[in-house]
Amino acid sequence: MVAADAPLKPAEAFPKAKVEMSLRKELIAAAKMEAELRGASWPADATAQGAVSLRMDSHVVVGILCAVESVLGFEPSGSVVRAGGHESVDQAVGHLIPGLEGEWRKRKGRGS
Repeated sequence: MVAADAPLKPAEAFPKAKVEMSLRKELIAAAKMEAELRGASWPADATAQGAVSLRMDSHVVVGILCAVESVLGFEPSGSVVRAGGHESVDQAVGHLIPGLEGEWRKRKGRGS
């Protein structure tokens, strides 16, 4: 039983920058491999790599979620991945972050 005057534990803040960095690293590696398999050129610039129009299957993206498990402290649900996949790394990251943050809030508290 918690005493009425016991201070509440503050909610942890969602580690957005770390989650994004981990996702980008893995998504770019997967996209680069796909480009190489297709014989497509791959830009050297990191910003351009995120914007390359290259279909990323949802099954591949679900597999990449393991990259953020250690950052989040839990295994994220594959339901955060959009069915049908994504057209670029930037699009995938932009879609995944809100879903992962929602799961974070449910498990860790309301921190932002």
